[in-house]
Amino acid sequence: MKRTLVWVIYLLAAFFTLWVIARLTNMLQFYHSPTSSMSPGIELNDHFIASNLIKPKRYDIIVFKRATDMFDGVEEPGQISKFTYRLIAQGGETLQIKNGFAYINGKLVDDTARLKFQYIFAAKDNLKVLEALYPGKNEPPENDWAAGNDSTIASFTYQQYATAKKITEARRFFYRSADADTTLYLNTAANNWDINNYGPITIPPNHYFLMGDNRNGARDSRFIGLVPKENVVGVVINKK
Repeated sequence: MKRTLVWVIYLLAAFFTLWVIARLTNMLQFYHSPTSSMSPGIELNDHFIASNLIKPKRYDIIVFKRATDMFDGVEEPGQISKFTYRLIAQGGETLQIKNGFAYINGKLVDDTARLKFQYIFAAKDNLKVLEALYPGKNEPPENDWAAGNDSTIASFTYQQYATAKKITEARRFFYRSADADTTLYLNTAANNWDINNYGPITIPPNHYFLMGDNRNGARDSRFIGLVPKENVVGVVINKK
């Protein structure tokens, strides 16, 4: 009995030691998502784990650091904070976004079923769509639904869209400014890019182009620019 107890104590001590080392070295990092910019890959208020032991590759969800700015909605811009997006393109690759989908060297690389886009439909169908997509809920998810007098603009996954179009005449919503959106990275009046039609741009070595799964609700590399390799602090290991 005493020998068993000693072994249990040894195992607990070893586990605690490994746990402390993992936390101190960032082998294991624990995070909470305050936004829906990575939905449906990571939902609002989800908890997830990342590790710095994994080399980032395409489709990985990565955690990186950068200085906040006035568009981040923080009280004191300029502070270093951590953000999470999916790695789409890396050094040497040419990226272009067409109708919200990412192409690398001319080839579609997105898993279209795992993305979320904006759709527009008649406001009179709000209740029916809400009941079909979110049974038992009185309100849609925060920031995913903008209802007007005549029409509603909502963010759907492909599966949600397939359900909604059985109820209402939902269709993709494309916002395109008449002038160049100067908040977009590398955009000019000559380019006249927007969030759904962007590029092409060639990614320099040791840099990544990151995008949110919620394509109309993510302030990703289309806005913040390329992420240097050294700014990556971890790869999410319990991703969807």
